[in-house]
Amino acid sequence: MDKSVQIIMQILSERGIKPGTMMRELGFSSGLFSQWKAGTQRPSADKIQKIADFLGVSADQLLGRETPRAATDEELMFALFDGTEGVTDEMFSEVKQFARFVKEREAHKNDV
Repeated sequence: MDKSVQIIMQILSERGIKPGTMMRELGFSSGLFSQWKAGTQRPSADKIQKIADFLGVSADQLLGRETPRAATDEELMFALFDGTEGVTDEMFSEVKQFARFVKEREAHKNDV
């Protein structure tokens, strides 16, 4: 199996997205992903780019050329609260705890 397909599968799994859902959203044949997994075909550069755009990552990341950088707490606060002013440690901790809860809940949905 192509390394990019392994990376795509990992990201999809982390986000609770089924490969078939992604392929439909992008207008690709659902059987194409099976061919990629089996190694009978490899994703073309244009499909890698469309998948990268769909997932909000770079094509280089899907190709294994770069690893994603984790956001700092300050960057997260800016994104979540539109700045850091007035944000207490307790508020930020509560938001992170809620995010973990949502992620676990979504992971369990796929188990059923």
